[in-house]
Amino acid sequence: MSLAVDTYDNTRTMPDGEGILNLAWTVDERDFLRVDLTALVTRELEEEARGRLPFLNRYFVDDPYGQQTIGPAVASFFSLKGEAGVTCGAGVNSLLHALALLVGGGTACLIGDGYPDFSHWVQRLGGECVSRSGLDVRGTGAAVVLIERPELIGSTMPLDAVRELCEEAAPLGAIVVADESYANYYPPSFSAATLTASVPNLAVLRGLAKANGQGGLRFGYCITSPQITQRVRGVVAPMLASSLSMRIARAILGLGDICEPLRARIRSARREMLELLQSSAVIDVLPSCEAVPYVFCRAGDPGVPALEKRGIVGKLHAFRMERTGAIEHRYRLSVPLAAERFELFRAKLNEEPR
Repeated sequence: MSLAVDTYDNTRTMPDGEGILNLAWTVDERDFLRVDLTALVTRELEEEARGRLPFLNRYFVDDPYGQQTIGPAVASFFSLKGEAGVTCGAGVNSLLHALALLVGGGTACLIGDGYPDFSHWVQRLGGECVSRSGLDVRGTGAAVVLIERPELIGSTMPLDAVRELCEEAAPLGAIVVADESYANYYPPSFSAATLTASVPNLAVLRGLAKANGQGGLRFGYCITSPQITQRVRGVVAPMLASSLSMRIARAILGLGDICEPLRARIRSARREMLELLQSSAVIDVLPSCEAVPYVFCRAGDPGVPALEKRGIVGKLHAFRMERTGAIEHRYRLSVPLAAERFELFRAKLNEEPR
């Protein structure tokens, strides 16, 4: 099985190029944040240099998972009440990879159509993945139950249902993992992290790549119910996140919710993009999450080559399908958010295919 990152192998270009509008990923989100993140990161790097590299020169053996460094900022960002564990990694992917070890040779229950790599890692370790469309997981014998919030092409589980799922999984001794990689497109109150003080078996994965545009930091963090923090740290390598990444992440989280203007721009631009695509009838757009800056169609949609001949380039996005357990692909177009890129999209959509 190939991994999700392999879908970039056939992407014709990463940046916009001559005659190409690259909608394989989002490149203009940071312009719509409430603060100038480029200036903030620059400031943090300058202060690190002026202070004679206090983070780079420190080996964080006394805070190997980032609890002391990041914990207070995380608690403030999500308005957490009560104790919660915070375990940092090199992006959400590294944490998902580590949490597959909790399954061992047992069973993981995957709910919804989601990211495929976790199932790959579980199976490589001799484990089995089963699917459930509802909350009844007791009969699965699962050690880990994985959900995505939000779900890109399905129905996102509300917080009350996440709480109920944790209660269903608790008699199994199972950990419920909520992958919230895309949750920065929602307010902090959306996060299942707000439940960690009231359920004993919840781990919530977050990062700074989506919406914040800080994927190059390779920083992710896992917020856990205090009862399972040590179980999670038993499979996550210590000192996985760089000290400098933690410094910058702490500064960003300390700003609070900076994505409100971005959310407004995504809503308006996505709505307009859908109207243009539907009126042009080039591709058959599929239902997907309204809050994220993507639209999807079938990978084999006959309109995809016509788009690419106009210079509008997207990418394949891999999903593990709940119904079948098979890996399927959708063709994904990111919403151009900057006005000039959106106008270029409009112009290219009206061009004759080359």
